[in-house]
Amino acid sequence: MAHENSRPKPILNAHEAANQTVCHDTQQLLNRLWVLGLSHRTATVEVRGQLSMASADRLRALQHLHSLPGVAECMVLNTCNRTEIYAVLEDGDSASLLSGLAEWFGLSVSALHPYFYQYQGTDSVKHLFRVASGLDSAVIGETQILGQLKRAFSQARESGCAGPLLSRLNEHAWGMAKRVRTDTGIGRCPVSLAGTAVSQITQLMDCHANVSTLVIGAGENAELVVRHLASRHVGQVTVANRDVERAQTLAARFGATAIGLGELPNAVAGADIIISTTGAPAPVLSAGMVRGARYRRGDKPQLLLDLAVPADIETAAGDIPGVELRSADDLGRLARANMRSRKSAVHQAESILDHGVQSYERWLRTRSVVPTIRKLRENADAHRRVALGRAQRQLARGIPAEEVLDSLSRHLTNRLLHAPMDALHGAAARQTQQTAILSIRQTFGLEDDADNKNSELND
Repeated sequence: MAHENSRPKPILNAHEAANQTVCHDTQQLLNRLWVLGLSHRTATVEVRGQLSMASADRLRALQHLHSLPGVAECMVLNTCNRTEIYAVLEDGDSASLLSGLAEWFGLSVSALHPYFYQYQGTDSVKHLFRVASGLDSAVIGETQILGQLKRAFSQARESGCAGPLLSRLNEHAWGMAKRVRTDTGIGRCPVSLAGTAVSQITQLMDCHANVSTLVIGAGENAELVVRHLASRHVGQVTVANRDVERAQTLAARFGATAIGLGELPNAVAGADIIISTTGAPAPVLSAGMVRGARYRRGDKPQLLLDLAVPADIETAAGDIPGVELRSADDLGRLARANMRSRKSAVHQAESILDHGVQSYERWLRTRSVVPTIRKLRENADAHRRVALGRAQRQLARGIPAEEVLDSLSRHLTNRLLHAPMDALHGAAARQTQQTAILSIRQTFGLEDDADNKNSELND
């Protein structure tokens, strides 16, 4: 008995073979898409802090990764909750990305490996859609991540690191995020770490007009915090920042006061609530500074909320009597507990994203036929040039123009129809004529009437 693997494979007709080729090409394009990264789901604040990048360093890190062998396109998303590389790889091997990232931060691959995840192909598309829609965030449904993603892509595109595959992928992701917010209840009560922090203030403090709040930093998170505080009329707000002008700009929008970091010791002593949001590589508020402020505050309690990664406030500050400290991870856990009611919306959102993945795959299939379209045009143009040269020689010999035009049209028609006619005759020999006829009718837009079918079958 012949071995099962030795059985002859079924002969595919031209239509089936073409479909298999397109599907294979589409899968090859999909498999070049990779995501490599870590997030709040896999790494602690301390680990994420080791991979934190200052805004000035992100471009150089991006260019470093893009220069690695086999990396055709690249984008880096770096936030307090995640560091992710989105890439199009030529050889389908993501190892160089991880080693390149480890090299950039001066870390070993073995030190990063336990915290990293990777996705390829369809899984990488779905992951980006989930990130853009806020489904993978510490606070499900938050919208801040979409702006961060758009800025990451803009930097990659402007630096020449993002090409057609990542460009279209990001456009799809933005569309999916918008649809999820519009069609589900996931964004009806927008929540972020900043919003969770302010909710903690109202729960843990006796808030009134005399409460003093110090916001350290003047970036995006600081703006969200100050906005939430202003909307809830939570006492008096002071914004402290290294760049005083930036602090003044933010404070002026919400009726707050602005100071420089040099005035921090006095501000800390006078603040009932401190919310720190900087992107500094080391703590800006030491336990010693908080301890020193306690002597001046007496028995008045103090709430410290640290939204930063790496941490802005030394952990030891939470051990000081009268001081309550919440870290970014603490706030994230609280936010997730408050989001359990959104499960039905999440299920609906996942279904929307599945359709979005299929939409992106359809776009990839259209890219799969581009080489064939290009070859078809080149082939037709070659026939045109041959026919034109032949007609020009006939005119040069004095043959009447009317004769030359008739000959030109007949010659060009015969040349262009030669290959499809051969395909039809070959299909007849393989008993796949009906499939070939249908395919060619669709390709050339021929009328689908019974008389034409019968006449062609009789030719």
